[in-house]
Amino acid sequence: ERMVAAAFCMAAVVVIKPAFAPAAVVLFCTMTNRFRVAALVAGGLFILLSLALLGWDVHKAFLENLLHEGSLGNGGWRNSNPFSWIFTLFSYAANDDFAGLIAARVCQLSAASALVWLLFSQLHAGLAGPAARHTAFATAVVTTLTLSPTVWSHYLSALLIPLAALIALRRYLPSSAQVLIIALVFLSIFQNFLIKSKLERGFGFNEYPTVLFASLIVSLPALLMIACMIAFRRDIQRALD
Repeated sequence: ERMVAAAFCMAAVVVIKPAFAPAAVVLFCTMTNRFRVAALVAGGLFILLSLALLGWDVHKAFLENLLHEGSLGNGGWRNSNPFSWIFTLFSYAANDDFAGLIAARVCQLSAASALVWLLFSQLHAGLAGPAARHTAFATAVVTTLTLSPTVWSHYLSALLIPLAALIALRRYLPSSAQVLIIALVFLSIFQNFLIKSKLERGFGFNEYPTVLFASLIVSLPALLMIACMIAFRRDIQRALD
């Protein structure tokens, strides 16, 4: 029953916020057939219900806006995608948006591929039960944040899922991993809109060094989570076992 409920919740999330589609793909590939069937049924029902209540024109406008947001440059330094700072680096330093886009995309795809590969490796190594399910959901969330071109600050609330697990496992992790977790929590403060607004009024964020610094600061929470999951994968695996 819990898996069916989880499938319905995941389907609702994707229908409301299609940016989380990568998470649905990861879960669809790693979960049970019961989850898959429930997710497909729920997704179809939610889509039909939404179309019936709101009509096609609203959905068309929503999809057009979604395509408009499909750029790493969208949002400027406020974009919390873990690799948006690379786009900023090329855009300001070399005045080459295309090179910045390619470099950032390569990093996105490489990181997402590594996360998914690690998940399947852990499942193949015998990770099962609640630990396997939590690892799958955590990986799905981080993969989504990695691949999404535009990650607004409130999207990072999804990081609470893997962050809670890392904090719970902290006694089994090396001190370097604990330092990364502390840094992740501290830097998350700068996702607050009021704090970012005050910093912008104070520093301006109009010149290249300040824009790059701001872009890097807002990108670091998700980037540190990726680094922790990859660099300390063996420690996390042993702790889960």
